Amino acid sequence: MSNILTDLKREIAVWERTAASVSSYSKDENIVKESLLKQMAQLQTKLKDTVNHCKTASAHVNRVENLKKQALSRLGLIDYIGKQTQYVITSVGPESRLATAIVLILWVSAVASAFVDNLPLTTMMIKIATDLSHNEELHLPLPPLIWALSFGSCLGGNGSLFGSSSNIICAGVAEQHGYRFSFLHFTKVGLPVMITSTIIITMYLLVCHVILDWQ
Repeated sequence: MSNILTDLKREIAVWERTAASVSSYSKDENIVKESLLKQMAQLQTKLKDTVNHCKTASAHVNRVENLKKQALSRLGLIDYIGKQTQYVITSVGPESRLATAIVLILWVSAVASAFVDNLPLTTMMIKIATDLSHNEELHLPLPPLIWALSFGSCLGGNGSLFGSSSNIICAGVAEQHGYRFSFLHFTKVGLPVMITSTIIITMYLLVCHVILDWQ
């Protein structure tokens, strides 16, 4: 959308310079100049309409995100996910606890972020990761858990159309230009990309933080 606004401003500037360069010594020149000024006015109106549309779309996305947060909070879904994740990690043996924590935090945050707002989810998961690392009985380092959460919440947004606010905005811009795609169409492409990238990151984190013990 910023490119469209930039192009419109550039085009208006070109028409403005062209109109300014036309003299008013004859009737024909006045007609040409009036035509140029009319074209410039039309472009300025289009620019204002585009800016207003951007503001309206942004406000709509913010309202949708707020509704999603309120719904998830009332359902208690995010808290439930967090408690179950923490329970599973603390219930496994010490020798496989770090690997379990990395895999679980990564995949829970990725799958959940594909369908719910990842901001409250990430906030809740950060608290779980810090609580696990501060538990002296578990001996879990914080950096691998934070990396797993960061990758999971980031890559999970590619899984569906509602996984990220930017997905919704891009879908709206694409529809304005005649390229409409549905939730299912996006998911058919985005979900395999999310799963593949998350599998690669899982292997990377396990090699770095479990096998090579990079903390």
